[in-house]
Amino acid sequence: MALSIFSVVSGNRILNGDGGYKFDFYGDKIISYFLLSGSAAGFGASEDLHRVFKAAELPLNSFFGKANASSSLLLFGFIATAIASIFTSFALPKRA
Repeated sequence: MALSIFSVVSGNRILNGDGGYKFDFYGDKIISYFLLSGSAAGFGASEDLHRVFKAAELPLNSFFGKANASSSLLLFGFIATAIASIFTSFALPKRA
């Protein structure tokens, strides 16, 4: 993603040829799956811990609300990078 932003701003690509487009494509895939796994782990951990602390009657509801909000942002990031990966896959056969 950083290399894509740099190439748009400066106008020249760091990785020229077929390798640059494949690197963008596979890099988008890797980052999107990292975001998805972080979102799933965040939702799961906050829900499990919320059950534990709710049984102990500790006032931590605002903490778990913030944990769910951050997991939701990770999920939104996954959706955005998945869409970017789809657009990159359309350009891949033309360039590579």
